[in-house]
Amino acid sequence: MKKILAALAAALLCVAAALAFTACAAGNAGDDDTQDPPAPQKTRLQQAYDEVYAQYPAATSCYEIGSDGSYIEVDTNPFNIDDYYNATYVDVLKAFNSELGVPDYVYQLMITTTAMQGRQTETVNGLTISWTYHPDNGLAVIYRLAE
Repeated sequence: MKKILAALAAALLCVAAALAFTACAAGNAGDDDTQDPPAPQKTRLQQAYDEVYAQYPAATSCYEIGSDGSYIEVDTNPFNIDDYYNATYVDVLKAFNSELGVPDYVYQLMITTTAMQGRQTETVNGLTISWTYHPDNGLAVIYRLAE
């Protein structure tokens, strides 16, 4: 009789364990561990690029972001046409300065740079900005995050 009661108790214990396991599995049925991970945060440069793109989508020939997002380049004369001036391309440069929080004095340094001065660099607000100017090639600016 004791053997029968022990066997019956063991069977009940197995049934209870199976029911508990089934209930747990059903409770997790909605959980999906294969969900896509959250999108990475956009860098400051990517955010600025997106904002300027929203304002100047037709002027993308004068600006680009590196494929790894490490820099933005703006070129006011991307085709190197002698004595070329495009006000929209200058506005794009100003828009990047604004979006990135570049002080006005840096823009003044940029537009007063001569070809003889060569490449100039300024580090401000967590950015390293370098530029060069030539009358035939325009103003070319590179923004990158300061190290």
